[in-house]
Amino acid sequence: MNRTSEQSLAQAAQTLAEAVEDLLRQPKSAAGPQRIRRVEQPVERTDPIAWLEGRDAPVRWYWSDREHAFVSAGIGAAWCSFGTSAGELAPMLAAIDELFRDAGVRVYGGMRFDGTRPASAAWRPFGAEQFFVPRVELREESGRCTLACHLNLPEDAQDPETSARIVLGIRDAAELGAETPVFEPTVLRRVDQPEPAAWAAAVGACLDAFAREAAEKIVLARQTDFYTAEPVPALSLLRSLERGTPNSYHYFYQPEPGLAFVGASPERLYRRQGRSLETEALAGTRPRGATSAEDEQLGRELLQSDKEQREHAHVSRSIRVVLRGLCEKVDESAPRLSRLGHCQHLLTPIRAVLKPGAGDADLLRDLHPTPAVGGVPREEALVSIRALEPFDRGWYTGPIGWIGADAAEFAVAIRSALVREECVSVFTGNGIVPGSEAEEEWQELESKLADFRSVLEGAAAESGSGRS
Repeated sequence: MNRTSEQSLAQAAQTLAEAVEDLLRQPKSAAGPQRIRRVEQPVERTDPIAWLEGRDAPVRWYWSDREHAFVSAGIGAAWCSFGTSAGELAPMLAAIDELFRDAGVRVYGGMRFDGTRPASAAWRPFGAEQFFVPRVELREESGRCTLACHLNLPEDAQDPETSARIVLGIRDAAELGAETPVFEPTVLRRVDQPEPAAWAAAVGACLDAFAREAAEKIVLARQTDFYTAEPVPALSLLRSLERGTPNSYHYFYQPEPGLAFVGASPERLYRRQGRSLETEALAGTRPRGATSAEDEQLGRELLQSDKEQREHAHVSRSIRVVLRGLCEKVDESAPRLSRLGHCQHLLTPIRAVLKPGAGDADLLRDLHPTPAVGGVPREEALVSIRALEPFDRGWYTGPIGWIGADAAEFAVAIRSALVREECVSVFTGNGIVPGSEAEEEWQELESKLADFRSVLEGAAAESGSGRS
């Protein structure tokens, strides 16, 4: 794209509104089978989070991949599919295949960790799975920025009032939000679910299950609620996380005002380009060191730890088994260290080629949940998680991402939070295996919590992992 063809945000919004208005007036747009049409204009590089902050829309979305090569910010919904149970995923994705033949259209969304478990009131607006196409989208991909509107035809062209609202919404997308001050919330109190004693009991129950050979690994999670003196602006939290967590997926989904799911996950579920597939095993954790020497020592401990190697092997072996049923070829590299802001992990990249006919519905059904967030064997681990965790994970540890005409990418939504006005619920989890010790696992949760604590508690988060 020639840089001279790029327009300012205001110019692009005006041009886009005129093009959409003309299209909606055409008689052929009000007839024919249902389809999603993307209309876009090139635009100069624009801060997508600032753009979202300026939009008073009930539905807002943000996604960035780990390399920051693809970034999407969206408002509203031209099309949405909302599932209330895990069994609705396959027909939902089949509908996506039928509707979205345009190579530029991408469908965004996510799923619950456990679609068979009833959703709590806080998670109900997210559904068991939910996928949608934003009405207006600001997208940056490979250095090219576009402002786009998606039309659900012929429906959007049949009602003049609907058409007028769509055009007005595009014109309203012409300005950035006001510059927000530095995000400095006042945390009044912190509540952990479970508390340390209940956590120790849950770890003990897992160890008993291992002794009975009822399971080999169970991933236990914790919900940490931070109550603040004022409502937390979820987009400001997202911006702070993005600055402090490089090499991570960043995402934000607001299904209704006052409620948002925000995260900074290092873990890829899969990336698909045609039939070419990339996935990975990510399991085993150490904190980062205060000095280079300490950091290297902690990394060596991770690579040499029998417990961490066993936990990691559970994940990589399970993924390989799943892929052999869906793929013609599976290649795995040796484990290596993945170093993040506050943690370092063992990571094994895996590449594969899908069999003809295998697609995203198969991958989401069979890969999720991986042993990195569920356990081994899968069903036995899920039974234990349902019995031992005193809260609803919701979309935490579920897949979140997008599907396009010939590509898709999903992250595993770890290192995530549910933001509800004056409460930020942060979720962290650990794989429990034979030899795990409750206190050590608790401290590992604190390391994984550090990215959020550094935002919510500032310098206090850097001084130690004590509870407040």
